[in-house]
Amino acid sequence: MMPLLVRGMHGLGDNLHQRAVIRQLMRGHEVYLESSWVAPYHDLIADGLKVIHKATVLRTQAKNASREAGRFHRGGLPRFRRAVQVSYSPDQVRSQGSVLAAMCRVTGT
Repeated sequence: MMPLLVRGMHGLGDNLHQRAVIRQLMRGHEVYLESSWVAPYHDLIADGLKVIHKATVLRTQAKNASREAGRFHRGGLPRFRRAVQVSYSPDQVRSQGSVLAAMCRVTGT
């Protein structure tokens, strides 16, 4: 499988929503997720997801990343041919009908 870098979002709620996007992407790629959260992905890590530390100045996320530092992927990183940014705007949420639908639209899932 081709490795894929997913640039995740920082908020816990966004991380919970983006789990569905990650699951879809894992069907065809070896996924490396940049995130400041590890715990929401424990089951997906068991299925092969690699969570790499995403630096942040946000207090809660930085505290969480520090607490879970040993749970982030520590191995080498492959050369990524493609990266996907998980994001959405208020206009996209309105036009798509939900945060998850907007994320899926942006990421092509």
